[in-house]
Order: sequence, then structure tokens, then C-alpha cells
Amino acid sequence: SALVGTGAIAGMLTVLLVMMYGQSRIFFVISRDGLLPKIFSKIHKKYQTPYYAILIVTISVAIISGFTPIRTMGDMSSLGTLFAFCVVSIGVIILRVKRPKLERSFKCPYVFVVAPLSILGCGYFIIRLLEENYKPFIIWFVIGIIFYAIYGYKNSLIGKNK
Repeated sequence: SALVGTGAIAGMLTVLLVMMYGQSRIFFVISRDGLLPKIFSKIHKKYQTPYYAILIVTISVAIISGFTPIRTMGDMSSLGTLFAFCVVSIGVIILRVKRPKLERSFKCPYVFVVAPLSILGCGYFIIRLLEENYKPFIIWFVIGIIFYAIYGYKNSLIGKNK
């Protein structure tokens, strides 16, 4: 059991590190669009990385991880990933319908079969995970919506271009 526990902790650390790397880049791009403060899109002169975004994400994950049970951390990581997959699948369908001639760097065969199956599959797992973790998910979701309503809506560069 000690070996399995060690493997589980190592696996969770790996997932958290990868998610921190990805999340800092997501914050970087969202900041460039005006939906987050500009500090998140500041690039390090020598390393060409969004160092403030990396620092803020790393500190946030360390604090949250220190006070959250490991199972909840795993479930919340999975929920976030599945939710993102659902949003991307919905976005793919919308783009295929609204902009069918758009140049695409990749192809998805049978997109009107694959994307809905992705939404259904991810939706099923989201519902299963929410049975035990709905409170932290709803709290983070509401915080995100409130932040968008207060900061992002009025600072969005995309909204100003319309």
C-alpha cells in the first residue's frame, strides 16, 4: 500500500505541474485579450515566459493543495479538464456550423458524431464527479463568473472591437 500511495502522490504531483504549466499559458492569452489584468501577460526578457502568471499560478496551487484533500484535488482537476473538453467540443460544432469555410490546422473526421459523443461522454463523467464535489466546483465557477462580470466584461478587447 505504501508503494501505491507513493505512486498516487507522484501521479498527482505530475498532473498538478502539467496543469500549472498549461494554466499559466491560458492566463497569459486571456490577459492579452483583456479578460485578466495585464500582469499575467508580462513576458520575462531572458526566458520569454509569462513569469508573473507562472508565479501566481504556482503560489495559488501550492496554497490550495496544502489545504485540500488529495482526492478532492484529483477530482477537481478532472472536473476542470472535462469541463474544458466539453466547451471545446461545443465550440468546434459552433465553428463548423457558423464558419464552415474557415481554414483549419487540423481535421476531425465525422465531427458531427465525434463532438456530440465527446460532450456526452465528458458530461457523464462530470455528473459522476459532481455527485461528491459539487460544492468546490460551484464555488470556483461562481468566483470565475463574478470576476468576469466585474473585470472581464468591461476590459475585454474582443468586446471593444465589435
